[in-house]
Amino acid sequence: MVNTDVSLESTLFKSSLHEQLSMLHSMLLQPTPALSHLNRYREIAYQLRNDYFISDAETELGRYYNLNGDQAKSLQHYSEAFRLASNLDYPSIKAHTQLNLARTYRDLEQWDDALKYAHNAAEILQDLGQDAYLSDTLTVIAMIYAGQDKWNRAVDYYLNAQQVNERSGNEIATGITFHNLGEAYFKLNNIQAALKALQQANNIFRERKVNHYLVHNELLFAQIDTNQGMWFSAIDHANKAIELAKKKNLIEVQIEALSYLSIAYRKTNDLNAAIETTDSIIQLTNKSQEKAQPTNDYAELTEQKLKFELGLLQEKLVKQTTKNQYNQFIILVLIISFSIVIILLIFIYKKLQQKNELYLNSQYLNSIDPITQIQGYRAFIQRIDNIRHIEPKTLALVNINELNNIDIQLGLTESVTLMQQFITQFSQQLDTEAFIIRSGLIACYFDKQYEADAILKAVITCIEQLKLTQFTIPNFIHQSAGQHVSIGHISLPLLDNPDVKISATLQFETLQYALAAAMKITEQPAYVSLRPLNFAPAAIFMPPLFLNLTQALNRGIIRAESNLDMQDFEWPKH
Repeated sequence: MVNTDVSLESTLFKSSLHEQLSMLHSMLLQPTPALSHLNRYREIAYQLRNDYFISDAETELGRYYNLNGDQAKSLQHYSEAFRLASNLDYPSIKAHTQLNLARTYRDLEQWDDALKYAHNAAEILQDLGQDAYLSDTLTVIAMIYAGQDKWNRAVDYYLNAQQVNERSGNEIATGITFHNLGEAYFKLNNIQAALKALQQANNIFRERKVNHYLVHNELLFAQIDTNQGMWFSAIDHANKAIELAKKKNLIEVQIEALSYLSIAYRKTNDLNAAIETTDSIIQLTNKSQEKAQPTNDYAELTEQKLKFELGLLQEKLVKQTTKNQYNQFIILVLIISFSIVIILLIFIYKKLQQKNELYLNSQYLNSIDPITQIQGYRAFIQRIDNIRHIEPKTLALVNINELNNIDIQLGLTESVTLMQQFITQFSQQLDTEAFIIRSGLIACYFDKQYEADAILKAVITCIEQLKLTQFTIPNFIHQSAGQHVSIGHISLPLLDNPDVKISATLQFETLQYALAAAMKITEQPAYVSLRPLNFAPAAIFMPPLFLNLTQALNRGIIRAESNLDMQDFEWPKH
């Protein structure tokens, strides 16, 4: 339906369809049409000239060739995917492409390259907190050491992967790691630890009914028991492995399990059973050597397309016939219903208008300060929550001591009038959007980069002008009035990573933290500006925020600036 449409939306849709069709054909064990759709997916990605899509397409082709045993082509596509991902600001893609490269180099037994890419992927995934993929990466590193017979190192990384699996609650991955540990301990001749790990894996696989892992675990059990001369246990586990392998049609697993069974029967003098087992091995070996009948994937694909198109035509014919039969009836019903619909629409429209007016009024009341009728805390949170961090922005929280209790000192009516005039003058003087948080505490939003010292100077100027016109304000008669000003200041975005979003509430609390620090400075006026460094993690802006920020400042992850001396300064704590 969209094949001839050349619009961007249609092109993106076709790209997604080709990717999904390739996956479906792979699941149906039809490699030829799967590769055809993957190549078309790659062509569209290059047509869009988008490195993200191209990298993903190259990754999918690398995975296809890896599954089909062509490691050379797999490495070629994975390398191209990694080259493109390195130029993108998406650490997750870079990590996954390196993990794919590590697996391919492992299969090619190029151990140094495999370890290099695996360790790089592990570092990124640990920083991103993607535990599932981190566990896979640690397992790959362990398998690389296992491939070099460095079983002690392999055990270390399997144990690290096990910790990650338990932390994330991934039971199946935990079972797989127990299986891998069982193999490693067996290679180190620590039979007791190997059997214990395999039994833990067995318990998980049976509980979760994942027989495709359980069959290999039972097979390894049988191998270890046979190696240790535990003949009856070997017979038990070998029979279980054979039963599961038959259900999964795993001929090679059946042959291996039968070989352990044959040895165990001979060692227990059950010669008849040993002979029958040997005959079964011969039959299965001959069966595995028979060539499978070739399948014509293109013929199957063509047949599916023809059936699909025929079904569409039949469906259209039925719809057209039904439409013709009821056409006159529909027209009559529409004429009768038309007037009713118009009346209902008019009624609904008026109701919606009323509800919309009520909604807008409630939204407005929700955003203003109930005392001063000026934009308040919720309006400020909504304003910074809708910021698109394309250009740098600035937030400031200004506390003016002399205005903190003005509503009590002057009374509600006079103080509201004065504060409304002051906020208007304040906004014009600083070229900012001002919001009343509470009496004497004003939040400011600047639609550009604005330094803290410039804000402080503008605030003092504004207060001086207010002193000249408002003689009735208590405390303003003193010479020092207007100098008791504290400012908390931050620049947005707090972090350079576009994938990390810090909530507006936490950004406001970061402002509160900076203001709290400024208010603790004895000399006034004072400001404190916080600037996280480029490598600062997102975790420092998580609850408990004040404690995390204090620790980050002590570690040098956040830089603090002030117009006054801050040496030996004790930061606020939660």
